[in-house]
Amino acid sequence: DQHSAEEVGDEPVMLSLSGESWISADRGAAGRAMSDAGVGIIVMDAGHQNPSLLKDLTLVVVDAQSQFGNGHIIPKGPLRERISSGLARADAVILMGDGSCPDALRQSGRPILRASIVPTTVLPDQAYVAFAGIGHPQKFFDTLSLMNLDLRDSVPFPDHHTFSQADLRYLRKLADESGAQLVTTEKDFARLSPEDRAGILTLPVEAQFEDTDALDNLLSDVLKAQAK
Repeated sequence: DQHSAEEVGDEPVMLSLSGESWISADRGAAGRAMSDAGVGIIVMDAGHQNPSLLKDLTLVVVDAQSQFGNGHIIPKGPLRERISSGLARADAVILMGDGSCPDALRQSGRPILRASIVPTTVLPDQAYVAFAGIGHPQKFFDTLSLMNLDLRDSVPFPDHHTFSQADLRYLRKLADESGAQLVTTEKDFARLSPEDRAGILTLPVEAQFEDTDALDNLLSDVLKAQAK
């Protein structure tokens, strides 16, 4: 509750609900500050191309549907570096969602953990109008449909969209006219002010792994090494 999404971004605010969330333009300095504060385990988001912290375990997450896009590096494609070099530094790969395993992953020799994003709660059986401003909003809408909910309408916004009062008036009007309840993602909810959150539900989700033992083994090996 110390900072708003406008100040630090939606992801840190969302992550702070389940644990400490630190942000810094200098990750090396942040790591030292966290260590000084007694933090024993650091989970770094989007840190694969950042060499400022020595990593004990590096996991690369690949979407099973979009995979590596057109295979090109930014700005021509979605990649931040060559596939081969990125996988060479990974300890394991998490293949997220339904879809085939890319040849590059199979040929990398890295352990591949399959996982899916699943809801952690059941929403009330009623009509809904959904809205989302995330990277792939259709995935959120599809999840609601797969839950056999009465989805009257769905409104996509750009990723990290800042919802204006005009946006919220439109969404509330749409829900009222449809006799529906507004629902959004936890990430979008984090970008709303406390006043604007009233009357809006969220769908909490988590990653569910097919082989939990493989994940446990990866993590326990790192923790055992740190304990020595």
